[in-house]
Amino acid sequence: MARPKAFDREDVLDKATQVFWLKGYEATSIQDLVEATGINRGSLYNTFTDKAGLFGAVLGRYTDRSPARTLVANADDGPPRATIEAFFADLVHIGAADPERRGCLLTNTAVELAPVDAEVAAYVRRALAVMEDALARLVERGQFTGEIGP
Repeated sequence: MARPKAFDREDVLDKATQVFWLKGYEATSIQDLVEATGINRGSLYNTFTDKAGLFGAVLGRYTDRSPARTLVANADDGPPRATIEAFFADLVHIGAADPERRGCLLTNTAVELAPVDAEVAAYVRRALAVMEDALARLVERGQFTGEIGP
């Protein structure tokens, strides 16, 4: 019988996110992740299969929690101009508050891995397409209501 997990998955993802964000995927070793998360190698592999599996979970969680989530959620019924302004204000605030100036994890991933990893490239394309679609719908609605000029 398998032992129950003795760690908080969300905490592990938080800590792994910080390592990947600071060092990048390629420069992050399994040992870096073991040290940062406080879980042993076996638990890491049992839970996430490998470094790529952990990174996929990190990236999914990052995009689910990004300022884009509100943009997407409000694309069809939120106030167009206010939603767009809040999205960009959030990005500026987050960027300015980061003393290490790490930038956007999704953008960093696009630059580092998309050219060499088709699966990551497809993920980044989908995530960016969702944001682009939400912005386009908001602008179109705002233009229709006169809230946003042509």
